[in-house]
Amino acid sequence: MRLKPRVKFSRRRRKDSRSSVKNLIKGSNTSAIVTLAKLRPASFVISTFLLVLLLFTLVLMLPFCSYSGWTDFHLAFYTASSAISGTGMELVPTSEHWTFFGQFTLMLIIQIGGLGVMTMASLVGSLFSKRMGLTEKILAASDIKSSKYGELGSLLRVVLISMAVIEAVLVAVTFPRFLYMHEDFLHALWHSVFFAVSAFNNAGFDISADGVASWGFNIWIIVPTLFAIFMGSIGFPVILNIFRAIKKRSWHTVSLHTKIVLVAFVVLDLIIVLWFFVVEWGNTHLFTPEINDDPLLHSQALLFTALNTRTEGFEIIDQSALSGATRLLEQIWIFIGGAPASTCSGIKVTTIAVLVLALMSEFRGVSDISIFAKRLSFSSLKVAVTIFFTGIAIVILFIFIILLQTNAPLDIVQFDTISAFANNGLSLGLDQFLTPFTSVLVAILMILGRIGTMTIVASMIRQDFSKFVRYPEENVILG
Repeated sequence: MRLKPRVKFSRRRRKDSRSSVKNLIKGSNTSAIVTLAKLRPASFVISTFLLVLLLFTLVLMLPFCSYSGWTDFHLAFYTASSAISGTGMELVPTSEHWTFFGQFTLMLIIQIGGLGVMTMASLVGSLFSKRMGLTEKILAASDIKSSKYGELGSLLRVVLISMAVIEAVLVAVTFPRFLYMHEDFLHALWHSVFFAVSAFNNAGFDISADGVASWGFNIWIIVPTLFAIFMGSIGFPVILNIFRAIKKRSWHTVSLHTKIVLVAFVVLDLIIVLWFFVVEWGNTHLFTPEINDDPLLHSQALLFTALNTRTEGFEIIDQSALSGATRLLEQIWIFIGGAPASTCSGIKVTTIAVLVLALMSEFRGVSDISIFAKRLSFSSLKVAVTIFFTGIAIVILFIFIILLQTNAPLDIVQFDTISAFANNGLSLGLDQFLTPFTSVLVAILMILGRIGTMTIVASMIRQDFSKFVRYPEENVILG
């Protein structure tokens, strides 16, 4: 009887088998994450956003980030939330509390938050791998509100190039000005870099001890800054579309989205600029006597103040010095915010444009919502209504909570709550009434505003098979 030869496994083969098991386990975990990212990109983006926020909060708490040593959690969380959302609200002065390392961390948070966490990750990944996988495309598309996966490569390149070029130009323009203001070479260079990142990402942070108003509203500072604010707030898809239209020298290639965004920006900016020049021209409490006595300098200051209101939020003036009507208009403009897939928040100009167009169509007795020889879908109207009322509901809820938790006046709570939700940064001084608990609440409101109402709604949606069933239609009495 012949015995079968005894099979001996070498140590190398046993090691390979153990490695295979480990890789299988690791691969199963990775595949679960990839599956979650593909099936529920909105939930994955929110989770990643919060994880990055928590990481930077822990970094800001470290003693070498501030001049006073260890920073309390609520202060670090509030500051990190304000930076990553591009809000610019502060509990402590940036120049006095945070060291160079702390300010550098803030600038990094602002840059990542402005471009989007998943957009930044996709850019870094594509630089190393030279290509983007489907998962990266899905996550980046969710982050920058794009449904055209084929355009994501071009769009991400536009994001990177526009960011680098605009911020570099702003550094080149502001650096000599800061030198002229008697800052030493290294401090002026760092100041210009920080300001460029903050301006393009519509963050509103500044490391000047006396704020932006100390620059004297110089025209060589105002124009580049307003240009950076505008480019950051119109959205990267609009920049890409305009670039392609210029390259092809054809207006017909400009998309409906780009046309609506540009028209909305022109209309909103014209209204608020005219309002400031008509209503606030004689207000001597806004600027210094030197500016008030010079018509040209006064005009420049009013222009910068008006255009800074809706998206940027640099603290240029004392907001309480404005008339009540102007502050009310500011709140409406702040709530609207910038364009989708931009460095701004708010309910977005396209949302308000769709609602206004629907209202005009109803007044004219027309069933279709049309503009520029194009008809908007009914789903666009449903999304606009959802965004609008979800935003209002969130703001009202937080106004009630903050009023119950503090003794702050209603006008201050209302103004600052809208500003925090829209990631604007203008304030009437709510920070003076905040406790550690309420400061965390305001920080959560900033996060909700940056994530966006539709991303929040999309993360909570579950598969519902009832949507395949259509019930009989019946009208109700309205109005």
